[in-house]
Amino acid sequence: MANLYYREDLSADAFAIGATVEIAGDEARHALRVSRLRVGERIMVGNGAGALGEGAVVSAAKDRFAVRFDFAAYGKATGPRIVLVQALAKGDRDERAVEQATEFGVDGIVPWQAERSVSRWVGAGVDGGAEKAAKGVAKWRRIAREASKQSLRPMIPTVGSPVLLAELCELARGGASVLVLHPEGERALSDHARERFAGGLGERAQPTILRPAAVPARMSISSSARRAG
Repeated sequence: MANLYYREDLSADAFAIGATVEIAGDEARHALRVSRLRVGERIMVGNGAGALGEGAVVSAAKDRFAVRFDFAAYGKATGPRIVLVQALAKGDRDERAVEQATEFGVDGIVPWQAERSVSRWVGAGVDGGAEKAAKGVAKWRRIAREASKQSLRPMIPTVGSPVLLAELCELARGGASVLVLHPEGERALSDHARERFAGGLGERAQPTILRPAAVPARMSISSSARRAG
């Protein structure tokens, strides 16, 4: 099976049969030194936004290589957009949930600093947690990108800025299919919303709340439902 590499700066127009695309930098160095990529080997290249090309490597140097496409496609998301809202959790449970959800095809990921979250990004330190939040989001984006490569996804899920409960309620009102993972998943988000906001979320915006360990099963069901719809 061909490996997948990303060049997020490429537009969909660059992915045409007969086109040659060069990969440089860290992505190329890892492919050449760790994966031992060689001329003639078939690989895939994507832009992380749906465009995907496949072909043979035509040149390889110390820190760059080029591939000529003999196949090109552009995939568009079908069915409802699925957003994973992952509560910050101690240890690496939230990171594993991000990885697994990406592999199962989630479209977007939103870090949620819940009231019961032990890990805190927002409001920490003299800068209000800005530096810690930026580092946390960057790490989740790296995890999502790597998981997308491993699962050969043409689209990398977006990772948004961390939210608190009020912002999470606004997200749920927006109409997306929202899956919320919380370490203490015994209460529905609507219960919290009714305590904090007049009117709650309403009947049409009721996110599903699960413990992080439940993400593989739930994402499998959600992905199957989206394909069927």
